[in-house]
Formats: sequence, structure tokens, C-alpha cells
Amino acid sequence: MWNFTYALDILLATHSKPRLKSLWPFFNLVIPAVLTASGSFSIYYPSLSTCGGPNVNEVANYLAYFLPMLLVIVCNPFFFYYTAKKVKSLVTQQHGRYSVREQVIVQSAKVKFTMIIFVFIACWFPNVVNAILDAVRINESVQNAMWAMWVLKVSQYIYLS
Repeated sequence: MWNFTYALDILLATHSKPRLKSLWPFFNLVIPAVLTASGSFSIYYPSLSTCGGPNVNEVANYLAYFLPMLLVIVCNPFFFYYTAKKVKSLVTQQHGRYSVREQVIVQSAKVKFTMIIFVFIACWFPNVVNAILDAVRINESVQNAMWAMWVLKVSQYIYLS
């Protein structure tokens, strides 16, 4: 949710719209807490000692976790694209020119936005694949693929730490 809020806030700021500063705690604390609690509750209901197999509760859990991720993956590239387009006009208006210095500013904004999207997708892609494999559960080769994805996730977190 932080990535989504950041992208939306920076889009609003570059287009001279009211920003979301007062709504950041709601978007970044309350909504994730509610989604996490509802997803966990759905998976462990009616007993905390066991979680059920593939059923409606598991689908609710996946929706609680992956819909916000899908929101970020779909919306953020558009938000960052329109923000990057506006950065060029803002820099040109502010200085009245588009020299090498202004080009570097615009290019660094584009690189920053691209890297945010790339890192988000790279970090969450193994989780998405693992969830799909977990939902399918075809045979032992799927279990081996899940194990490989788990190893990839752990090594990725160790590398990024």
C-alpha cells in the first residue's frame, strides 16, 4: 500500500492537486491491518489450531493479500508515467529552459520510478507464483517448484537485507 500511496501522492503533487498527507496512516496502516486480519481470520476460522485446505476461506485469504498487490502492479506504472511526463514540463517551466541539467533531473525521476516498479515486482513475483502453485497443487513436481520458489524468496530477502 505504501507504493500505491506514494505513486498516487506524487502524481497529485505534480498535477497541483491536494495531496494525501492526512490519509497516509489510513492507507498505509489501517487498510493493511484490516486486510491482514481478515485474511488471517478467514484462513484460521473456526479453529486457531488448524488452517483449512483449499476452500472458500483460502480464496478470501488470497484476495486479501493479492488484490492490493495487483492494484500496485497495475496502477503504479500509469501513475509514474503521467508523473514523469509532468516532471519534464514542471522543470522546463521553473527554469525556462531544457538544458543538460534539466534533462538529468527528468531522467533521474524516470529511473527512480522505473526502479520502484521493478523492485516491487521482483520482490513479490515469487510470492505470486508460489500462491498460484499452492492453489493448483497438481503433483509432486509442483511441490518441488514450490520449494524452489521458497528458496528463491529466502535468498532474495537475504540478498536485499
